[in-house]
Amino acid sequence: MKFNSEQFYSVIKIITLTLFMNFIITNSSAAQSYSDVAGEYSLKGIPEMAAGFRFNEDSTFQFYYIYGAADRSAHGKYTLIDGRIILKSSKSAGNDFTLSKELKSGNGFTVSIADSNKLLIKDIVCFFISGTDTFLVQTNAEGIANAEIKECDKILIIHSFYPDIPTVINVKDEENNYFELTLNQSLAEVAFDDAVIEFDKENGETILLDNTYLFSKKVSFVKK
Repeated sequence: MKFNSEQFYSVIKIITLTLFMNFIITNSSAAQSYSDVAGEYSLKGIPEMAAGFRFNEDSTFQFYYIYGAADRSAHGKYTLIDGRIILKSSKSAGNDFTLSKELKSGNGFTVSIADSNKLLIKDIVCFFISGTDTFLVQTNAEGIANAEIKECDKILIIHSFYPDIPTVINVKDEENNYFELTLNQSLAEVAFDDAVIEFDKENGETILLDNTYLFSKKVSFVKK
C-alpha cells in the first residue's frame, strides 16, 4: 500500500497518539493497583500460627510471623509486576551468619558457631556438600558440627529456630577445614529476596505466598 506524505504523517500521528494513550492507561492502572493492594492481610488455615503483611501505598511493606517461641518480622519494598507482588526485604538473603575465622584444624570439615546465647548455637543445620554427595550434621551444645569427609566444595548453614535462605561457605582450598561463624543480629528477620506473591484469582482480596522456610505449603493471606 502506497501513502502520500500527508497520509504518512496522519498515520504517524495516530500511532503516536495510541502509544501515548496506552502509556497513560498503563501507568494509571499501575498506580491504582498499588492503591488497591494497600492494606493488611492475615494468614488463614494454619492453627497456632499467626502471620501477616501490611502493604503501604508508598510501596513499602511490613511482615510479622509468630509460631511457638519464634517471633519473626521483615520490612522492605515491594513492586507490582505482571499482576504479582515482588518483595525485597531490608535483610539480604543468606545473611544469618558471618564467617569470622577459617584455618586448618583436626580431621574432616568443621563448623563452629560462637554466640553469648548458648541456646542459639545448638541444633544448627549444616549441609556439607562434596561433589554429588551431601552430609547433614547439626551442631552440638557447644555449637560444633563436624563431617568426617576428605573433600568439601561448600557448606550450607540454616538456623533451626529461624530457618531462612542458607548462608553459604565456599571452601576455597584444602588448606582450611575449620570455619568459625558468629550469629548476625538480623537472625530473627525474614529475608524476602525478590519473593513472589500471587493474587488468588478465585478468591478476591486473597494473596498466595510460597515460602518453604516458613510454611510447609503455599499459604493464603486474606485482606482485612
